Amino acid sequence: MRIVDAHHHLWDPRAVDYALFREAPRLAAVTGPHRAADFDTVAHANRVSDAVAVEAASAGADPVRETAWLFAEVAQSFVTRRVVAYAPIERPDIDVWLRELRAKRPALAGIRRTFEAAAPAYAFSPEIVRGVRAVAAAGLPFDLVLFADRLGDMVELAHRVPEATFVLDHLGKPRLERRVQAEWKANLSALAKLPNVVAKVSGLVTETTDGQWDASLVRPYVEYAADCFGWSRLMFGSDWPICDLAGGYTRWLEFAQDIAADANEEEQAAFFAGTADRIYRPMAG
Repeated sequence: MRIVDAHHHLWDPRAVDYALFREAPRLAAVTGPHRAADFDTVAHANRVSDAVAVEAASAGADPVRETAWLFAEVAQSFVTRRVVAYAPIERPDIDVWLRELRAKRPALAGIRRTFEAAAPAYAFSPEIVRGVRAVAAAGLPFDLVLFADRLGDMVELAHRVPEATFVLDHLGKPRLERRVQAEWKANLSALAKLPNVVAKVSGLVTETTDGQWDASLVRPYVEYAADCFGWSRLMFGSDWPICDLAGGYTRWLEFAQDIAADANEEEQAAFFAGTADRIYRPMAG
């Protein structure tokens, strides 16, 4: 079965400075260079044939420099052919920013701007709503990255911009606990009721306190997401190299394959490739 990794990162602190890397000691093991050739090696070893690189400017890098570096890296990759790039959607000149991105970056397939440190209600403020509308008008999906306590704000944003396609990264980053949080479940269910939202099964296993996890801990979260969205509105993503802090790429992929085994053939094809292909269409395609 064809596998598309819908969410991984590339970076090289020798070329681009990332402020978060200096401020987050827990990331130290993965903040060295992780370039396109490194990901290609991991992808080939796991029989992943295509992938989407997601911006890391949100980690405190200069967005212009990080964007240029990321597209240059992807141009050298044998596996990664699409990019979800950073854009400051709150800026009044966002239309110009997006127009320049679309004109110069044929691998562009989506836009992301972090809400991880956003104040309550900022995610559906007038400037954000206007910016997301501009992303939708440009024919691009918008990735949502946030912590679970802001998931309700994403429901409101998706309501206010029904013409946009939203991609929820990491299922909204719930804390992995033996008892699944009721608030996360309620908000995820509300988001899944909106037809313009899909979600990535990615980045979950690093939401533990110590990076330790087993299938019984993660399974209830993914099963609940599948119940809400259906497998055809979910996508597999590795969150490489962050996943290396919690068992590595192969372990996460094997877990995803195991938990999706009960889905039918069509649903599995959508989860592992089809939905990513439908949502993330490069400008050159």
